[in-house]
Amino acid sequence: MGSAACDARFARDNSPPRILLQGAGLFNGLLSRQAMKKGWPIVAVANRAGVKIGKDWGRLSGMKRDIGLLIEDEEYLDVAATGADIAVVAMSDRLRDNLPSYRRYLSAGINVLCLGCQSYFPQTVDPEVAEEIDGLAKEHGVT
Repeated sequence: MGSAACDARFARDNSPPRILLQGAGLFNGLLSRQAMKKGWPIVAVANRAGVKIGKDWGRLSGMKRDIGLLIEDEEYLDVAATGADIAVVAMSDRLRDNLPSYRRYLSAGINVLCLGCQSYFPQTVDPEVAEEIDGLAKEHGVT
């Protein structure tokens, strides 16, 4: 399914995309503030185990207030229960490092957008990983 099909799905029912954020850092903080201004719901924030787990995303993302969305450990997040349409992966520039996240979200039928520079031209960087990502996306009807 290409991006046009993804766009058509959102246009069809006129609902905003439900966003899952992978990585509780600066980029996803900026993105979440803009998304919330547009009325696009952030349905989950996942991060690797550490001190950010259990903290309110509103405070950590620079909103300076609690929003009732706690950062969850990526290993224990029930991806299917989030109802996410798209996962924004902002963890690493390296394609192979992000592959477990890609697998998790694509297999759950969630579109993936990645900030990592290697994800811009994955076939050039790592053809084997690029083929796996493409296959998973096609198998599950996502991008």
